[in-house]
Amino acid sequence: MLEQDKQLENAKKNPDQFDSMFQIDLRQFKDSTEFKKYLLDIDDSVDKSEAMMVGWIFAFLYEISKIFVFLLTSVLRKIIRIKRIFKQIC
Repeated sequence: MLEQDKQLENAKKNPDQFDSMFQIDLRQFKDSTEFKKYLLDIDDSVDKSEAMMVGWIFAFLYEISKIFVFLLTSVLRKIIRIKRIFKQIC
């Protein structure tokens, strides 16, 4: 956008007028084509790694919930057995 308005050089000379993230981009890239190339190279691998991480988190949560359900059902079965034994005694 700054390239279209011919303000990119002015922005590079006065980066304090912009937020910190844009200042980093101004220092790192010469123009928008370089930035687009960076996004095309990096974006795909970042998305894949983020998707893998989310998948591992869901798998881990599934295993934890499975263990929790197993423990809960075993505790409830023991409570039911104790109640039955107590009813038989009384």
